[in-house]
Amino acid sequence: MADHVDVTAKLDAGGRLLISHNKRGAKYTLTDLGGTARTVILDQLNSTTYTESRYVGSNGYAAAFNGNKSLSGGVTIEAGRNDVLRFNVGGTGYEVTLAAGTYTQDGIIDQLNEVFTTKGITAQANLSGSVLQLAYTGAGAGSIGTVSGGAAYALMGGAGSVSVSQGSYKLEEGNSTPIASGRATVSGTTRLTNGVQIVTGYNDTLTFRLDGEDKVITLGGGWYTGAGLLAAIKSGLSGMDITARYDSYDRLIFEHKNAGGGIPLFPYSLDNFGGNALSAIMTTNMPMGYSTGGAPSASYIIGAANVSNVTISTGVNDSLTVRVNNADHVITLTAGTYTQAALVAELNKQLADEGIGSDIVASASSTSLQIRSRTMGTATQLNSVAGNSVNTLFRRSVPYYNYANVSTPSASDTYIDGRTDLLPGVSIAAGVNDKLSFDIHNGSVVERKTITLDAGDYTADGLVNMVNAKLQAQNLLVVASSKKVETPQNMKTVLTLTYSPVLTEILPLTALAAVLPIVCFTQAHMIFSMMAARILDFKWMPIQEICWHQALSF
Repeated sequence: MADHVDVTAKLDAGGRLLISHNKRGAKYTLTDLGGTARTVILDQLNSTTYTESRYVGSNGYAAAFNGNKSLSGGVTIEAGRNDVLRFNVGGTGYEVTLAAGTYTQDGIIDQLNEVFTTKGITAQANLSGSVLQLAYTGAGAGSIGTVSGGAAYALMGGAGSVSVSQGSYKLEEGNSTPIASGRATVSGTTRLTNGVQIVTGYNDTLTFRLDGEDKVITLGGGWYTGAGLLAAIKSGLSGMDITARYDSYDRLIFEHKNAGGGIPLFPYSLDNFGGNALSAIMTTNMPMGYSTGGAPSASYIIGAANVSNVTISTGVNDSLTVRVNNADHVITLTAGTYTQAALVAELNKQLADEGIGSDIVASASSTSLQIRSRTMGTATQLNSVAGNSVNTLFRRSVPYYNYANVSTPSASDTYIDGRTDLLPGVSIAAGVNDKLSFDIHNGSVVERKTITLDAGDYTADGLVNMVNAKLQAQNLLVVASSKKVETPQNMKTVLTLTYSPVLTEILPLTALAAVLPIVCFTQAHMIFSMMAARILDFKWMPIQEICWHQALSF
């Protein structure tokens, strides 16, 4: 490195070559790596190998839809209340009525299957653990689900709850008047996508407490869609300071119209939900949607290699071992250069000669090869491919470089954000808050710098322009600007001072503070002493923080 005295080469802890600049700062960079040695000593050559993919044959499975409720304790069916079940089988909707009575879990399964048989429905009730499972029994994979009705709640609805969140208030700095925060909200668990059955006198009333006063709404009996139920609830809430809506999962949310709560200034609350409709519309965890079955599939292996043009050489890449139902079958390809179509024909000839051509077949898949069972299901399973031709026929290797990492220095070593909002304006008074002093460190030499701010009333932009003029007049390495910052109270426009070594040569900057915190850094030190501190009220934001000293109060 004799021609580059400002650069040092060494090995890092991992034994890799590290080349670094001897000088620190934004203008001292190492870029434009090149030369024939780069890929040998800096970049790392790697490769990614894409292998063949194997898919297991399946016999398929019928659709099955599970409930969320345990039936281990039995269930009671009441005529005219919770005896009707609506559901969809293979795209057709059905409604069945169960006989009233108290059932064990086995008993209710028998009752359901009896009704399904009587109705000619291609479905069967089973127990999956202790929950009800509705299974499709028709031709093909089928579908089943989309349950609703009182019997669906009794047989498949799990336990849910309501979530209550009250409104509140907050206090902002410099303002003693509380500010309303949030609204009282009550959310349900029940997803009402499939609608609900309301039975008069059974599940038609919803009660709650609004601002400490008990309220009740009564729903008319009948079958409701989700939209119809919401409309009926909104009608019942008419004249009250409460709204109703669905969330993205069709669960009910009730919300107070007025923000705030928790203090006399905001006497708003919403809680104590109850009534016989609560479980139907808010606290039952109903299973949603429907289930579809899976069709039978064939076992196959698909390659990753491009076989548009392939050369097979004797003893080099002419042998292929295909394992079928855990038995190996070895074939030898004829040497030559093949197109994809010719290669497929050669493979099928050799598979036939091996005696397995009636079970599996080779074919093209885009630019790759595929070997597939001729039948659906699990009778014929392709387990693997091997041999000296497997890389040529089924695998693809892609080389790539891990390129040397280049790290650039920071453009600014230190910045300071103010805390005073500049938008209302700032007043600078001569002899009161107009002095700003700091030290410039150049090696062991420390030089004190002082700027005097011009007295006057300033807008945010005017203050920034005036401070910059004072800094630039002395060719200092500090730049003033305005910045929007988020504080615990609100967004403020504040003064920011930034140490910018990229403007000229790199020199550490240290300020000496009498009324502000003392901050120390590895390279750049910036600590201000100024009468203007009480106006600008700076907060220190070091980028390379080493230590903090006790802040002096002011």
